[in-house]
Amino acid sequence: MQKEGNDRWIKRRGAAAQGIARIDDAAIVVPPKGMEHGYVPIALYEGLEKPEGCQAEPTPAPSPVPPTQPAPHCKRAPQPTTCNGRCQAAGHCCLGTVANDGRPSCEQGCIVANYTDSVDACQRVCRDHQHNCTWSIAGIAMTACAANCPAGCNSGDGPYECEAGCAFAFNAPR
Repeated sequence: MQKEGNDRWIKRRGAAAQGIARIDDAAIVVPPKGMEHGYVPIALYEGLEKPEGCQAEPTPAPSPVPPTQPAPHCKRAPQPTTCNGRCQAAGHCCLGTVANDGRPSCEQGCIVANYTDSVDACQRVCRDHQHNCTWSIAGIAMTACAANCPAGCNSGDGPYECEAGCAFAFNAPR
């Protein structure tokens, strides 16, 4: 604090004596060790119990409504129309009947969907084979412990990756 027209700094007791300000002793704190410089405490309440509503989170402002259509200069990327295209667009990269990590892939879920009558039945097959290196459906051999998926690719999402393939095949929400 600096007194107007004076170039000397006022100490906390001097401010009260001169009638400029009164500083409550409760506001003067000793900074934690290691924070002696630049530490600025902010008193939120005084007492042993926090008053009701103190530090209450404010209600967030409503987010702006996004436009319903893209700007005219932006072309919308074409959406894949096949199950395996949807798998690849979702980042699942093991292809065909081959997966790794001992878990069925998204594309294996697409294949299973051809031999089941619902998303639930398809996903049940995925869960049933979540730890099998080899298995089959309708005579089609599936491998889940192969090392020939593209480099850096894995089916580590477990049965959920295969279940995603089922949802993509039946056009169901995931």
